[in-house]
Amino acid sequence: MNNNDNVELKKIIEQLKNLTNRPSPRKAWKQGELLTELLTSKNYLFWLENYLCDKFNKQFFRQDYYENLDDFHTFIAQELDLDFSKKQVEKYIDIYKTIDWKYIENNNSMLLEHLYTLVGVEPVMRIKVLDAMSSIEIEFKKQVQTKKTLKNLYRSEDISRVVDSILNSSQDFSSETIKNIILDDYISSRLKNSRSLIQKPPRGEIDINSVYFSELNNLHPKEPIDEQGLVAFFCTIFHLIKKMEFDFKFPWSNKENTYSFSRIIYVRNPFPDARIEFLEQGKSELTRTLDIEFEYESQNYIEHKHHQESAHCHMIICWLNNWNSSMYYAPILSLKELLETGEIKLHYFD
Repeated sequence: MNNNDNVELKKIIEQLKNLTNRPSPRKAWKQGELLTELLTSKNYLFWLENYLCDKFNKQFFRQDYYENLDDFHTFIAQELDLDFSKKQVEKYIDIYKTIDWKYIENNNSMLLEHLYTLVGVEPVMRIKVLDAMSSIEIEFKKQVQTKKTLKNLYRSEDISRVVDSILNSSQDFSSETIKNIILDDYISSRLKNSRSLIQKPPRGEIDINSVYFSELNNLHPKEPIDEQGLVAFFCTIFHLIKKMEFDFKFPWSNKENTYSFSRIIYVRNPFPDARIEFLEQGKSELTRTLDIEFEYESQNYIEHKHHQESAHCHMIICWLNNWNSSMYYAPILSLKELLETGEIKLHYFD
């Protein structure tokens, strides 16, 4: 090694030390770039050759040196006195190798956890998500009038949840669709909550006029006006609809089977709201239990952030179906539509 190599090494060490405070996507990418430069430097090759010979008394194979990050971490920790964990070294190098700098530059609001997720995603999806995030950055600056920045509205787990939802879907999502999912299902609901909310006027009482369920005149003559009313209404009509057949497809299966409601196991306050037993037609002894979430309007499932819950929901039961998300989370049953058509019809949006 010559003096120029040592000067260059000192320069890299100084740059890395200057980047260690307050980690961010930009700093992580730059650190990955500098660590990769160190990994391929003559200084490291010289140190590694002597280190392996002294430690293991074996011949050094140049072509394998860069594959063992354990040795590299020993080099930067012991020889260079740089405070990086082995996990940080791996992540920062992965970020540098897999994420183009233009995406770091175009996404000032991106969180470091988003990058940690994206380095583990296959390339085509990774590019689509990054393109979607870049578009959101541009749109947010142009259209949204708020003191809240996009960085304030992002959460560390957002991108991992979006990726998981895409992987669990049979659809082929474009970057435009992914952009809409992030905006509609995550950012918009937080933006609404960050502003002063205007109280909605109470809904008026509306008579139920269903040619298919005339019994309701004596049981529940008015339409529900909120979620609690919807739950009460569903329990009231349960005995009327429990023998009606409908087609249902479980999330883990591509096959639709015919079912009917059997019994309500329980209704509770935490998400999901209820557990209901279903009977598979043609198999009188075979029952299934599904977890149900009640929402007065189906879109409230997003507004209440249930799509971000770790618990599963197999069906959304609502009064009014106004779903406008680009993503499918669970089939939707509208009780208003049930009264109008006399049929149980599930909406999948997939």
